[in-house]
Amino acid sequence: MKQVGKHPNVVELIGTCSVNGPLYVVMEIMSGGNLLEFLRKSRVSDESAASMSSVLSTRQIVQIALDGAQGMNHISSKGMVHRDLAARNILLNEHNVAKV
Repeated sequence: MKQVGKHPNVVELIGTCSVNGPLYVVMEIMSGGNLLEFLRKSRVSDESAASMSSVLSTRQIVQIALDGAQGMNHISSKGMVHRDLAARNILLNEHNVAKV
């Protein structure tokens, strides 16, 4: 994570500690939780709907996808491979900015 550096769509590494025990990783707080749960909570609870609907606008959904893509592009540009890109591993801040 240190080699990836700072980017608006990559969760920031604040520090690590491995003295007298396991490795601890300190990262920025992402109060919006993970994308998987966020999308599940945004579903419209209409049982009769033929397709899944969301309270999110198309613009919001596209912005979240773009955020994730920009974060992954940055990671890739540093020669790193994420290896586990999934909605559960994309986090959201209090403004719904997505970060890998």
